[in-house]
Amino acid sequence: MPAPSILLVEDDPFQLQVLQEIIEESLKLRCATATNGLLGLKKYKERLDRYQADLSREIKNIQEVSPKGLQQIQMPFLIVITDVNMPLMDGLEMSRQIKACFRDFLTMFVKEQRKQLETLVQGK
Repeated sequence: MPAPSILLVEDDPFQLQVLQEIIEESLKLRCATATNGLLGLKKYKERLDRYQADLSREIKNIQEVSPKGLQQIQMPFLIVITDVNMPLMDGLEMSRQIKACFRDFLTMFVKEQRKQLETLVQGK
């Protein structure tokens, strides 16, 4: 199973669950989650570090590189969907710090009201 391609960062458990279900069920994309900007940044950096190490290893063994080996390399998260206001680190600061590490990613800032999400889920 492929690694998650989207990182969702949201401190409200209900909103996080709804966003994850919408993306995974509607778009068939896997999501990783974090409950604040600091954890989101940590997950992003861990994935980026793993990607760089795996890619470096494959390049060193260029004569032995196989398509299967390259397919197993987990790309960094290319999309980050985050709340703006969160404890420990807000979504804007997390985005700035990610951008300093890896410029080629898309951040979507979400500021939804719980009532609007409940209505969306219930189909009213």
